[in-house]
Amino acid sequence: MAAAGQTDPSEDALLPAGLPTHGGSAEKLSPSAVNRLLMELLMYFGRAAFLLYPVYLSGYLGFSVSWVLLCMVMVTWWKKNRQWKDSRIGTAIEFVDNESQVVHKELRSALQMVHFPEVEKVDWVNKVLEQAWPFFGMYMEKFLKENIQPAVRLSSPALKTFAFTKIHFGNIPLKIKGMKAYTHEVDQREVVLDLDISYLGDVDIDAVVKEPITAGVKGLKLTGMLRVILEPLIGVAPLVGGVTFFFIRRPAPELSSFGPLVKSLRLASSSLSEEAIMDIIASLMVLPNRMCVPLIDQVKVDQMRFPLPRVRKTQEPSGIESSTLVYSGSF
Repeated sequence: MAAAGQTDPSEDALLPAGLPTHGGSAEKLSPSAVNRLLMELLMYFGRAAFLLYPVYLSGYLGFSVSWVLLCMVMVTWWKKNRQWKDSRIGTAIEFVDNESQVVHKELRSALQMVHFPEVEKVDWVNKVLEQAWPFFGMYMEKFLKENIQPAVRLSSPALKTFAFTKIHFGNIPLKIKGMKAYTHEVDQREVVLDLDISYLGDVDIDAVVKEPITAGVKGLKLTGMLRVILEPLIGVAPLVGGVTFFFIRRPAPELSSFGPLVKSLRLASSSLSEEAIMDIIASLMVLPNRMCVPLIDQVKVDQMRFPLPRVRKTQEPSGIESSTLVYSGSF
């Protein structure tokens, strides 16, 4: 017999496993815990009876096992349908909570599938421009010094000594967002292209206005519609007699930053303001002015710059033939 205050280890061994002990005696369960355990036990047996009773009933009544399988398929389908409905309700709630973001995402994906048959994407041309951009910079350096620099000097007496000291067009090439080709509206011996261009470049151009006044451009943003005319088409290489290009409307430029002395230069004279620079560009390549590059000796620059109007004959529905004078590159 154990002494007072001591417990026999054999008594703890006789207690059910999992029940806590305190001082060798089983801790009494509260009535609520007992009720909870009984309810869980009853629910377990209820679920088991609910699942097994149809099997027993079908065997008792002599039904085929296919009825049991059919019931299982129906229960599975009901669960899947319930999950699908919950998913739809969850999607609707998420849409209400994040309506603006969802609409923006759907519109962006829808716009990517929209196709404009008249305006084509020319990603391959952008890849060619990216590869040839350093050589384009060399050409533009020559073009600015031989064409823009004399035009700036003639624009104002204060700019007689204007000269470019550094011309670098950076590493970001011009982008063509879309191109539209005209075939039926023009003469058979020419091809007209409209290029929607966008240029956001890291140009670095420095110029001396008048010692010691200097100016420079460190960034340029330019967007506009550039029309390119390939005419006349010929039967020998290079198949095109000349190239004419011009802006249909004045482009919208943004000069990111000027040199440190441009602010004082603007106060003294407006000769190099953005508007004045655009006037110089417009005098060279904004309609009616054109940039012309002849590719064969038989084509003269004056003929390309001032083309003679052609007579276009059209047949009216009434049978009357009408004639219209049109200029190259205009419709």
